[in-house]
Amino acid sequence: IRYPSITVRTVFDGAAPQEVESQVSRPVEEALATLDGLVHLESRSRAGLSDVVLGFDWGTDMDGATQSIRENLQTTWLPEGTERPLI
Repeated sequence: IRYPSITVRTVFDGAAPQEVESQVSRPVEEALATLDGLVHLESRSRAGLSDVVLGFDWGTDMDGATQSIRENLQTTWLPEGTERPLI
């Protein structure tokens, strides 16, 4: 059984995995770490791609969580050349 989850995928073409981790994955993690109902946060950084997986407690309003993610990402600085994060 897995917790209800949402993945935030961000493309940063041409960036090495270390750059993706430090310039994309970590800022996204920091912006989303305080969401209501969040029980698990994990990121995967690969060349040109960041996936941040958020696991929520049972009973969490996932539509509300998605809206909160969008709002938090609007105020998160990401480097030039980064595509808009996909939820």
